[in-house]
Amino acid sequence: MEKIEQNALNSHQKILEDKIEKDSNRLAERLDEAKNENNNGLIKNLENQLKQKEQQLKRAEQNKERRTKQLAAELKRENKVLDSRVEDAKKRLEQVFEQASKQYIENKLNTEAEKKSLELAKEQGELADLTNFLATELSEVAPSISEAIKQSTPEMQEARDALKSNAPINDRRENALPKETAALEKLDEARNALIEKISESEAIAEVPSEKIKALEDLLENVKEIKEKEEELQASTKEAENNNNTEELQEKSADQAELEGKTAEATSSASEQELPEAAAALTEAMAAMAEAGADLAAGENSPEAQQKAIDKLSDAEQAISEKLDELKESAQELANLNELIEKLEPIIEDQKNLNESTADSIPQDGEAQNDSEKSNELASSQKDLQEQTSELADEASSASEKAANELAEASSKQESASSELSSGEPASAAPEQSAALNDLNEAKAALEERASELAEALGEETLNDPSSLSEAAAAIAEAQASVSEAQEQLAAAESAANELAERQKALAEAVGEAASNSPIDPSLAQAAIATEIAAQELSSGDLSGALEQMEAAQSALAEAENSQGEGQGEGQGEGQGEGQGEGQGEGQGEGQGEGQGQGTPSEFKDEQSAIQELTEQLANAGVSSASAPLGQASDAISPITNSPQNNSALPPSAMSALSQAQGALGDAQSAASTGQGSPAQGSSQEAAAALSEAAAAVALAQAGLGEGQGEGQGQGEGQGQGEGQGQGEGQGQGEGQGQGEGQGQGEGQGQGQPSEKGNGDQGNYAGKGGSKGPKRDERGASRFIGLPKRERGTLNQSTSEDFPAEYGSLIEQYLKNLSDKATKK
Repeated sequence: MEKIEQNALNSHQKILEDKIEKDSNRLAERLDEAKNENNNGLIKNLENQLKQKEQQLKRAEQNKERRTKQLAAELKRENKVLDSRVEDAKKRLEQVFEQASKQYIENKLNTEAEKKSLELAKEQGELADLTNFLATELSEVAPSISEAIKQSTPEMQEARDALKSNAPINDRRENALPKETAALEKLDEARNALIEKISESEAIAEVPSEKIKALEDLLENVKEIKEKEEELQASTKEAENNNNTEELQEKSADQAELEGKTAEATSSASEQELPEAAAALTEAMAAMAEAGADLAAGENSPEAQQKAIDKLSDAEQAISEKLDELKESAQELANLNELIEKLEPIIEDQKNLNESTADSIPQDGEAQNDSEKSNELASSQKDLQEQTSELADEASSASEKAANELAEASSKQESASSELSSGEPASAAPEQSAALNDLNEAKAALEERASELAEALGEETLNDPSSLSEAAAAIAEAQASVSEAQEQLAAAESAANELAERQKALAEAVGEAASNSPIDPSLAQAAIATEIAAQELSSGDLSGALEQMEAAQSALAEAENSQGEGQGEGQGEGQGEGQGEGQGEGQGEGQGEGQGQGTPSEFKDEQSAIQELTEQLANAGVSSASAPLGQASDAISPITNSPQNNSALPPSAMSALSQAQGALGDAQSAASTGQGSPAQGSSQEAAAALSEAAAAVALAQAGLGEGQGEGQGQGEGQGQGEGQGQGEGQGQGEGQGQGEGQGQGEGQGQGQPSEKGNGDQGNYAGKGGSKGPKRDERGASRFIGLPKRERGTLNQSTSEDFPAEYGSLIEQYLKNLSDKATKK
């Protein structure tokens, strides 16, 4: 049987290895083609798939080795699952198979006469009856296999009828042979299924055999003590009946020996944390001591002996129940590990698909979406959705939380597939990121439950120092990348806010000009569009703001053809702001008014200038944060997608890293589509989760358990700033104003970064901030979202002419963009 099992395992392993090798070769060929085409996105995707195949092959080899060891150990133990009827049925089925094969060959080659044909028909009928009997025998223990065997019976009966018909011998053979062949194939399938069933029943995957073996040994020991106590009870009763006092006294030594063995069993039960069994054994030991004392005095003690036997039975039952519970937990753990192994490639494939989708989103100036590429991505997403849905059904009995997360992921994958089919990768990206997050949450739930079961089963999840160091380095790398992304997002937000202020000033000026020219509807439309554009800029919706700016440009162009009278107004304001580890700000403003008039042409020029800067910000500001966010996700992916880390890292660290990976996916998707606010929010979630994971790993490296470390931090800072502005109208009035202010603040925190960078040294609020995960994060005082060449162009543009009433605002804005952050 061991040889059969090993052959079956080797065959399965060979098929799996061949499939992985075939897939790897195909991916390698595609990778060479992609390299020749310099398709970096596809190259990365294919390299990731090749790594995945290597991991699958490695896991398959590990599974084979583990399964081989389990087979060698488990096949030595008594078959606990299938009784003797299954074994007998298997032997008889082997005989049926051998006889059917023999008859198949004989019938195929046989050219004998009528007598031989009738003999074959008789044998065929007997085989049909035997097959039907075997199907009945297996109906209780293996109903599916029983049904498969039954399906071969009609074919055998038809073959028998053909053999004993009145047709010529050759016709009989030709008619019977296909039926016999079909019956043989079905019997072969049933035989293989029975072998697989026995293999599954005998192999207890992922069971900590030491603890279960210890309980089994204890159970056998207790049974042996009970049996000997019953024998002693019978022998002492016989001695009592024979009035043999000397023999009763001699039996006291046997009773003392059993008492000593019971004491050892009691100690073992206590070590195995079996309080009920230990208590029963203690009472049995006391009863044996009482019986031993009576026997030493030459008196029988059947009541004490019976009490010992009863208590031994109670201990036996308690141990058996615990053993059954452990085996159930072991099977549940094996099922969970199997689910995790199935989920990991889905997560990796979804991650790769998310990257491919992000690469397929056309940027400004590029052609429209590639429909063929979108359809290919949609097909891949649909395949993953089906796999996730099937896995959700499998997980329903193992973990309700994981099943729910998988169901949510499946729903979002379906939505993403639909968007991709419609040629909308930008709309599919958020759904894909959310699906990846749900997949990681499901994996975390499965790992958490598996960790609980492993602990209950006595598996020690030791923290490997080398794995902890590698994890700490990967987390630090991810934190640095997130810090870089947050710096870029903060800079983009700051620039968007400044543009919003400038747009707001333009909207107010256009609105006042429209109120002074009520008969000109174009100015009214322009006023509405400029105001909405300011609101969109304030909320971070750059694409929406650009649409309104286009509308404002069109309306101002129409108004430019008409002549209107209006009043102009000059305003100036200055604002300064400084921030350190705390915050400080100051502001001053001044204004002057006069009678003048702004023209639609001037408004249009100003709107064009703001629009140009907004387009630059949209193209190179928010989207530039996508790359470091992807790098952060890549840094922690080997940890979250590697099975060996499940036991190497604390569960809280694994959970936090899974959450971080999901948040990074959301942030990267939002950044790639120019959604600044969602990207910033998700990046903050990722930063918090990475900090949590870093803390858990640090505690593990220090040898502390989860929940044993605490810390506090404080920080303070001050900042000051000053600003001035001036403006003058084109009429008869002018005005100017200036102001300055400063502020300072201090606060305490728990080592978490603030929502955005506040300065070179102000981004870690905890004690020892120079070592914090955000130590490199800088403030939002540099417009790093734009390429260096374009920033230089902006710096040079300060000498250009602008509408007089907005001149001070434009100069201040460009100054803010070119300023560099300095240490406070």
